[in-house]
Amino acid sequence: MAINEKFFSSLTQQGYDIVKKFSFPDHHKYSDKQIEDILKYKKVGISVVTTAKDYVKIAPKYQQQIEVLEIGTEFSDQKLIKKLVEDITI
Repeated sequence: MAINEKFFSSLTQQGYDIVKKFSFPDHHKYSDKQIEDILKYKKVGISVVTTAKDYVKIAPKYQQQIEVLEIGTEFSDQKLIKKLVEDITI
């Protein structure tokens, strides 16, 4: 599964109905025009959502209008994780 598809799958799992998908390559520098074209969807009540990694690459003047999909990692075996971290830091 492509990285972008994982993002879209995560949106669906969190209850978003995806109306339009925009995909850009890694390390893409977003132009004002690209962001403004995407933000046109907000005018009809559609949320604009991105990853935290891409959010920081968007000009601050647009960030307030864009939601960030928070993705985290949860480990089921906390003792094992603690041991692994201790082994690395020793």
